Amino acid sequence: MKADRNQPRLKAKNYLLEDLAASLKAEGLIHPIEIDEDNVIITGELRWLAAKKAGFKTIPCRMLTDLNPDERLTRQLVENLQRHDLPKMDIARSLEALKKSGLSIQQIADKLGKSRDWVVLHLTLLKAPVELQSAIEAGEISLESARKVADRPSTTQKQFVRKIIHDSLTRNEIRDLASAIDRKPEKAKEILAVPMKETGARRKIERIAPSPRTVITGRMEVGTLMLKLTDDLLRFLGKNSPAEIAPLYEKRVIKNIRDLQAELGAWERELA
Repeated sequence: MKADRNQPRLKAKNYLLEDLAASLKAEGLIHPIEIDEDNVIITGELRWLAAKKAGFKTIPCRMLTDLNPDERLTRQLVENLQRHDLPKMDIARSLEALKKSGLSIQQIADKLGKSRDWVVLHLTLLKAPVELQSAIEAGEISLESARKVADRPSTTQKQFVRKIIHDSLTRNEIRDLASAIDRKPEKAKEILAVPMKETGARRKIERIAPSPRTVITGRMEVGTLMLKLTDDLLRFLGKNSPAEIAPLYEKRVIKNIRDLQAELGAWERELA
């Protein structure tokens, strides 16, 4: 009996084998492994390895014949997904193999009992930069976080991955950065350079890539300022005679106008 070199799981984690071996010693092997005509394991490789570790001399087997490569790989994927935590990149590579065999994404999803989005997400990982794939395989980035990175422009993905790992970003921090990049993709590098653990990080990001709420609030503040300055100007004109307006004009009216221009200029810079 021998392992299938093309099966989805590339590596077996030691703790899985240890736990499974202990279970087999206590309960025995309930479900037989599946093999083909050449005694190559189709499903149950981990159980076979664990049985050897547990000291079993023989184990129950069931022979399956006339399986085509797609059926074989599908059975292997289903077992790994149901019984064990199959690494995300192993899943992605197996899904790609099924896709290359001619199956559509929907057909793959139906065979595995998964959603179409689930299949698409894993296939997307294969197009991600090496840094992201390595982080996923090492368990440093969750699938949800990986999707946030993979959905952003390719030119920023490496920097995004490094920031998530180096700064130990939370789910909310990753979401905030991804949303800001979507609003201002041309400023992605500047956004990702903001130290998220520092006080005022979110305000810095808002200045670089204002959210719709910030834009509305800013416009309201500018509008309020305009009304206030206009009211001040009218009250000033009402209190002073024409003869008195001239010498005071530059001191009061010009100051108010310059204040308004300064505020509007600051706002324009934030929106630029």
